[in-house]
Amino acid sequence: YHYNKKTIATIHDLNAIEYSKLCSRENALYYSKMLPYTIKKATKIIVPSNYVRNRILQYSNIHKDKITVIPEGVRDIFKRIFPKEKLINIKKKYSLPENFLLYVGTIEPKKNIEMILELFKDLSVKYKGLGLVLVGKIGWKSSRIIKKINLLIQDHQLIITGYIPTEDLAIIYKMAQLFVFPSIVEGFGIPPLEAMASGIPVIASNNGAIPEVIADAGIQIDIDNYKKWYNSIDNVLGDQIDRKELIERGYERIKKFSWEKSARMTIDVYENVYKSKI
Repeated sequence: YHYNKKTIATIHDLNAIEYSKLCSRENALYYSKMLPYTIKKATKIIVPSNYVRNRILQYSNIHKDKITVIPEGVRDIFKRIFPKEKLINIKKKYSLPENFLLYVGTIEPKKNIEMILELFKDLSVKYKGLGLVLVGKIGWKSSRIIKKINLLIQDHQLIITGYIPTEDLAIIYKMAQLFVFPSIVEGFGIPPLEAMASGIPVIASNNGAIPEVIADAGIQIDIDNYKKWYNSIDNVLGDQIDRKELIERGYERIKKFSWEKSARMTIDVYENVYKSKI
């Protein structure tokens, strides 16, 4: 609180303040005190999206020039083409279904996993043998979600992998029919980028920074419009929506995101602050 040197703060979102019920009590309490102070005292603030930038500007009275938007990137491994035998090995390792929907991210309320489970349950009636693969660590307040997962596992091809190595994840993306990401709010949203880089269609919520990330390369839907979610997934699975076009748009979209570019921009911010007389 009494540090008076030049500082740079990276703020990924304001969820602990604006969506405190979706965060642990400890995080909400800590960041509700620290974020306002950090925003005020930092010499420069780095954020991953215009969405976060605008939220900070609405929340505080700082000058817009204090904030620099540096989008995150996607690793090259997700663009890689893997030998067929590696796909077969990963399929066996995780007991993956032949055809499946994929979600990647922490298993927690913010990610809206319960809606994915409901969609999967309803779609399974029409698409016999359809699977759902949930990849990610078990997060805060997940007991209710896990209970629903365990009920579905009894009668459906539902796989929950937990956290897995990056190379395994990159291969699993390649085998999915469709990536679903109905998150309630995101300060950026790397998994949709990874999915697009891997060459699978993306259906995601239109909340937070997600529209900024996927633009027209994926299908964006309001999280309250369950019918549209169902119909959009149904149309992609049934080839009524052009999968090839969505995939090509995804490949074009990811060209705008690079960790190398992010690193260069970050270095520029640090160098400018270092040289400044603020």
